[in-house]
Amino acid sequence: MQKRTIIHKYSVVPLLAIAAMHAAVWLGTKSLADFSRAFDVTLGLDALIPLRPEWVVVYVGTFVFWGMGLLLIARQDEDLCCRFASGVIIADIICGVIFLALPSCIARPELSADAGGFTWALSVVYSFDTPTNCFPSMHCLFAYLVFRQSLRTPDAKTWFKVFCGVCAALICLSTLFVKQHVIADVIGGIFFGELAFALGQKLPVWKIFIKINKKLLQSAP
Repeated sequence: MQKRTIIHKYSVVPLLAIAAMHAAVWLGTKSLADFSRAFDVTLGLDALIPLRPEWVVVYVGTFVFWGMGLLLIARQDEDLCCRFASGVIIADIICGVIFLALPSCIARPELSADAGGFTWALSVVYSFDTPTNCFPSMHCLFAYLVFRQSLRTPDAKTWFKVFCGVCAALICLSTLFVKQHVIADVIGGIFFGELAFALGQKLPVWKIFIKINKKLLQSAP
């Protein structure tokens, strides 16, 4: 049984790898993808979903949920931590390949420039996050991964698993209500999230983190 700490030393390398890979995929693909051939997977059902600017609170709050998920894995046993980190890395790779091979985009609604409150906050999000690289939704994919890991965490309470499930569902809904994604993007995020999680558990990628940790921690004073 591992002693309870905020994070374990062996979680540092996996966390840094996740941060580096995520940044590389999110920023790099926007620079490299050819959006002149981008496709739109909007369905007729998407037109029935109204714009709800107040959902920007949940959309932005996703980053807090992701942070909680990283803290969750940083407190697990080394094998669980590294397996989950491998799944996140695999998810980023899947997204990167799709973003470059099949760049996607959506048409977002026009927001009033002088609007206040939630509409203003959403306009700020729009200014930073272009309507490109939409499929699959990374918001939904990584929220699902946090929920999926909560189900696999041995000492996680039932209320915590339910909490993670509810948060993941709300995050998926928020991407639709703020018109950053469409239904197909959400479905793709969940599908590839499950695929990446399964591969992270089964493929020996996680052993790379184990080997790196063994060398670093053994050589540490």
